[in-house]
Amino acid sequence: MAKTMNTSTLSCDNRLEALKAWLCGCLKTTQFHITPLAGDASFRRYFRVQHNNLIQIAMDAPPELEDSHSFVAIQQHLAACALHVPKLYHVDLAQGFILMSDLGDTWLWHEALSQNTADLYQKAINDLLTLQRCAAPQPLAIFDANFMHKELSLFTHWFLEGYLKLSLSNAEQTLLTSIFSQLTAAAETQPYYFTHRDYHSRNLMVLATGDMGILDFQDAVLGPITYDLVSLLRDCYVTLDSAQVQGHLTYYFQKATALGLLPADNFNSFQRCFDWMGLQRHLKAIFIFARKWLRDNNPNFLNDIPRTLNYILAVSSQYVELADFHVFLNTRVLPAFEKIYPS
Repeated sequence: MAKTMNTSTLSCDNRLEALKAWLCGCLKTTQFHITPLAGDASFRRYFRVQHNNLIQIAMDAPPELEDSHSFVAIQQHLAACALHVPKLYHVDLAQGFILMSDLGDTWLWHEALSQNTADLYQKAINDLLTLQRCAAPQPLAIFDANFMHKELSLFTHWFLEGYLKLSLSNAEQTLLTSIFSQLTAAAETQPYYFTHRDYHSRNLMVLATGDMGILDFQDAVLGPITYDLVSLLRDCYVTLDSAQVQGHLTYYFQKATALGLLPADNFNSFQRCFDWMGLQRHLKAIFIFARKWLRDNNPNFLNDIPRTLNYILAVSSQYVELADFHVFLNTRVLPAFEKIYPS
């Protein structure tokens, strides 16, 4: 291992130099080539490292901003569950550097945009069921009402008030408080299992073997059973048609009930849980996309807001309890959004 240095407050360029120096120590050579990869909505950065006819991935996760301890602990848990996650070769938690195996370049996202992927989604669902059946490593944060309310309040702050510049009336604030409470209450009625929290097409890799590789798992919690499923089937980055969603949802329900993860007698109740969990998930995603622009000057996720907002509009139109929220979305949110982001 390379000699540890304090890199927590270094600039990105200085952290890259520190990462290169660390790799020299790990690889016992200066003869390697490092290439940046597309990032995600966090402060982590990834690089492909080529050396001695090998290709590996280096992760740069500033320790004051990202928790690499969780990444390592959960990687070990998922590997023990026989799920396909990157192998860890070198870990430096003090600096926030990890060298791991490369799961390739083929995201489920790529495949979903180009071909019929029913079999791939079934594999992803089967892996999700395996993930949920494995006893969660302890301790994991619990995705409870306080957790959810915090995320939903950030939707108000970053998207409604920050991005859209809406000034909310007392009645509108009361409406949002009521809706947020209904969503969190509905989520808490569900069985709780290990929850990835970002189980979607940009974190699932199609491996050469045909298996699914799983990335970006460090923020896992104990959470409602439908959370990862709605992340997969109502993905912020790719749209499946309603027939595909219902087919995969039915497939999951049948498998989950056979495994004893869910009661087998009420698909309609399960559908409602799935729909309402999606509202919470998508409200959270939208505030993150807006925050990446407003706080981090990163516009890369703004194009994903329309799809995500459309999910919210569609679900809110289907339940009488959400009728006032749907009116608020159509009369206040959508017009303000279309001024900023015309279709």
